[in-house]
Amino acid sequence: MKFQQTGPENAYRLLAPRPTIIVTTKSKNGNVNAAPFSFTMPVSINPPLLAFASVPTHHTFKNIEETKEFVVNIPNEDILDKLWITGEKFPEDINEIEKAGLTQIKSSKVSPPKIGECVAQWNVKCIG
Repeated sequence: MKFQQTGPENAYRLLAPRPTIIVTTKSKNGNVNAAPFSFTMPVSINPPLLAFASVPTHHTFKNIEETKEFVVNIPNEDILDKLWITGEKFPEDINEIEKAGLTQIKSSKVSPPKIGECVAQWNVKCIG
């Protein structure tokens, strides 16, 4: 096996492709936000824990900081074109789920909605 040196600017490519999730949040003002994240990783099986990285200036980060709630939506390849729409930069009051033509479903345990077309959803209520 032959190894190559990789500069820090390309190191993340060694971990690609990564699964992409769509995180849905709701602001304290009631604005729904949906954004895709590919910097994700499982960190525990029991209890099931997932980590994802968000830029502090993004709506997702701000909403989670304010409300301590979010939903992890696991998409499949059938909605890839719609997933990209959720990643576009929209004003805070624009609902990316609606913009992408996805189905918003009320969550039973948290305020942010689930995305109906996703194969799985994980309601998260932060503690602490």
